[in-house]
Amino acid sequence: MVRDTVLYVSITANTAIAAIYQQQNQDPRILLAIPFVSTLLFWIYATNDSMITQIRRYIVTNIVQKLSGDDENNANGLFGWEYLRRRRTFVRLISKIIRLLAVWSTFSGASIVALAATAPNMQDLPHDLPWLVAAAFTALPYVFGLWLLDL
Repeated sequence: MVRDTVLYVSITANTAIAAIYQQQNQDPRILLAIPFVSTLLFWIYATNDSMITQIRRYIVTNIVQKLSGDDENNANGLFGWEYLRRRRTFVRLISKIIRLLAVWSTFSGASIVALAATAPNMQDLPHDLPWLVAAAFTALPYVFGLWLLDL
């Protein structure tokens, strides 16, 4: 439940930061808060997704095999839902890619827009530490997303 709610909280937080910027209309650096908030919420999402995956793996490897009588030929499992989403099909691969793109765009899309809106001149780039740190935070969901999410 927390995992799915974090998606909506991320959208709401990014919208709130953009609204604060729009109201003040003075310093565009306020938009650099978006990558920090988005990365924090992505981490919460990915952590919860990892816990859900561990629970599913425990159910499939321990509980289902004990209750089904250790029959390896029983590919349907005890209830059937244990293996429902684990079939290796082309549709599952497409579904994984779409889900990964949705998660990345939700948690990093607004960060990329904020970085583009506050981008310094190329000559000032090495001296603009807040922007560089925000850019590094924006990249984290892309770097760690493949390892953290059970897609």
